[in-house]
Amino acid sequence: MMARPTLLFVHGWGFDSAFWQPLCDALSDWPQAMLDLGYFDGHAPQPDLPEGPLVCIGHSFGFMHALGLAPEQAVAWISINGFPRFSASQSFPEGVAPRLIQRMIRRMETHPAEVVDTFRQRCAAGPAMRKPNADTLRRDLLRLLNEDRRADLGSLGRPLLALASEDDEVVPPSMTRAAFEPALLRWHVDGGHLLPRSDAQWCALRIREFLRGLPDKVDRKRTISGRFAAAAGSYDAHARLQREVAGRLAQYIAALRLPPHPRILEVGCGTGLLTRALGGVFGKADWTITDIAPPMTRAASQRVALNGTVRFRILDGEHPQAFQDQEPDAEPGDYDLICSSMAIQWFDDVRAGLGRLGGMLTPGGHLAFALPLRGTFAEWRDAHARLGLAASTPAFPGLEDIQALTPGIENQIVETVMVQEHGSALAFLRGLRHVGATMPAAGSRPLSSAQLRQVCTQFDRMGARVSYRIGFGIWSKV
Repeated sequence: MMARPTLLFVHGWGFDSAFWQPLCDALSDWPQAMLDLGYFDGHAPQPDLPEGPLVCIGHSFGFMHALGLAPEQAVAWISINGFPRFSASQSFPEGVAPRLIQRMIRRMETHPAEVVDTFRQRCAAGPAMRKPNADTLRRDLLRLLNEDRRADLGSLGRPLLALASEDDEVVPPSMTRAAFEPALLRWHVDGGHLLPRSDAQWCALRIREFLRGLPDKVDRKRTISGRFAAAAGSYDAHARLQREVAGRLAQYIAALRLPPHPRILEVGCGTGLLTRALGGVFGKADWTITDIAPPMTRAASQRVALNGTVRFRILDGEHPQAFQDQEPDAEPGDYDLICSSMAIQWFDDVRAGLGRLGGMLTPGGHLAFALPLRGTFAEWRDAHARLGLAASTPAFPGLEDIQALTPGIENQIVETVMVQEHGSALAFLRGLRHVGATMPAAGSRPLSSAQLRQVCTQFDRMGARVSYRIGFGIWSKV
């Protein structure tokens, strides 16, 4: 099981961090931190987030504020009476009428305490006990009027839970249903707008149920994401093999029968090597380009030019159901092409992950992928074995792991060996670090400095070359 993440609580407009005390008490066995937005004297804003994995829990405006922070160490998100957008617009008519927020903004100039207490009364809370910081409150009223975090919500790529109340007068059910997919919602009958205070035990129960369902290996995925994120700036200069593999995969994809304007999902885009190669294959298409590491999707978005509709999203491709929950347009059986180059080997269960992706294909659609197979890095492993040591390189999948076993799916698998001359063990290891491929096998033990020097010397004597056994797979839904 993964180590327990810290629950990060972010309060809503017109309140302070003490708002959370009943819910914090009900979840006292979990590590906790509270972010205060500085709305009252004696409560300075706290910009620093705790280190380590986080579960972001936001109430009302606090959820939208947390979406704006978008901490990369967040492993899950919880909205309580929350929203990604508050004010009504042409694309979000379920929101609150802008004139109501504008009226509060005007009155903040002269009667800040009255504005705050009137709002708190509407929420069934007592008056504030401290002097309000009018400038900070007014700033966030302007955010409530203008800010739209729906795109951020759609790109989280992390498990999400939304708690709401049928009798919430501030965030009515129609607004909540317009913002969140039904599968994400848990409804209280009469908890009002202050669910963490009106029924802290109900909230705690729902949160515990949700946290029990988190993947056991979130920590490993977060580490993988972090290592690739750190390599985003150096990746292209050292990705010679990855570029060659992406080019070959693009050639296989170009030979497939696809509609004129296909709907495409790419998993593990990295800096966009396959994305760029496919840009020369297709004219207009509907592109959804994803990666588990946010800096990689940012790098890809800056380096590719595609025709058609293009969106970049954060996604753990092994668990695409989280993406489907948050993307209204991502229906099962809706992609003509799902593709991935040199990413699927990082799945915890390659066969199960491929099966889930295959389930998202439209009839006649294709899942095309390339990944290293068992036997990759054989020379590096041999250098260890000759010294009686075990390499910590990942246990890559075998051919049997990428064969389609799902009824209605046909597959073609091609295996090829590509050899790279590295010149030295040091150059080989540096190359892995520069592309972020440094996650060791689970349960492996690191070598001592002396052992590593011995392995490097042995590897150099053997020619300092490495074989990559690459599997190219095409799954086709009939």
